[in-house]
Amino acid sequence: MASGQQLEESIKVRAWTVERSVQSLGKVFLVTGSATTAAYLCHPYLLNTAAHVLNLDFRDSVTAFQTSFFSFLSLVFAIFSGNTMAFLYDRQKEVVKNLYAECMALEELLEESVNTLGPDARDILAQIRLYIEQEIFVPENQSPPLGEGHALAAIRAKARNYRRAGTDVGEILQASQRLAHAQSERQATACRLLPPVHWALLYTVGSLFVATFILFETGGSFSNEGRHILFTVLCGVMSFVIMLLRDLADPAEGIYNATSLLGERLSYITTMLNKYEKLPLWCGSRWRWRRGAGS
Repeated sequence: MASGQQLEESIKVRAWTVERSVQSLGKVFLVTGSATTAAYLCHPYLLNTAAHVLNLDFRDSVTAFQTSFFSFLSLVFAIFSGNTMAFLYDRQKEVVKNLYAECMALEELLEESVNTLGPDARDILAQIRLYIEQEIFVPENQSPPLGEGHALAAIRAKARNYRRAGTDVGEILQASQRLAHAQSERQATACRLLPPVHWALLYTVGSLFVATFILFETGGSFSNEGRHILFTVLCGVMSFVIMLLRDLADPAEGIYNATSLLGERLSYITTMLNKYEKLPLWCGSRWRWRRGAGS
């Protein structure tokens, strides 16, 4: 388990900033630029290979068919990638919504633990810190919330031990149940994944799109003027679209990082954890929760 300082550093690393967003976008542009440059350099060789290997000779014979087929592939790729973007973006919005609900449930659990147990809540506070590492930072985690080794299971087990000892921990158990519900909602959203065959089809359509351009260019469907630039732009745009889709598919990384939007909530929770974990055991009267008190 990470210390309080390590957790704070993790939150800062994941928090949204303009600089971090620019860096994430820069990675996308770096890959896109590399693909575009490779397309620009490889285009003459691909064109010569297609001309010699395929030995095509249908100049001016099926131009209408070629143009229609190329337009058809471009339309299929546009619809396919557009639907993929819409699906992933809706999923990302739900993940952010569910993560925010989880943070609110964590705050409630922290509040009830401190108010009910006072200094004895330290064990539960440590598990709350572990929960942030296990779940909030890994929104696609599918481990059972009450499974062995899970922070939430440990919290409920400790609360039941206090109840057997005669302490009324009903509010803590209710808060932990609400946290489990929020977590299950987030996990259900994270389960909405596109199957591998979907990505395979998307890559296949994109590859066919590029290959068709080379094929028909060899056949003379395109003018010699600007074909080099057109092929380069085509590959650059396609790689940029695919990079954005792959970035959006991971809710914890990249430009569309869901956890980066929770920096303020997580910082508040961490501040309260640090505050109550540092108080000495004898000052139990000072352990009453005061919302917003961070020092």
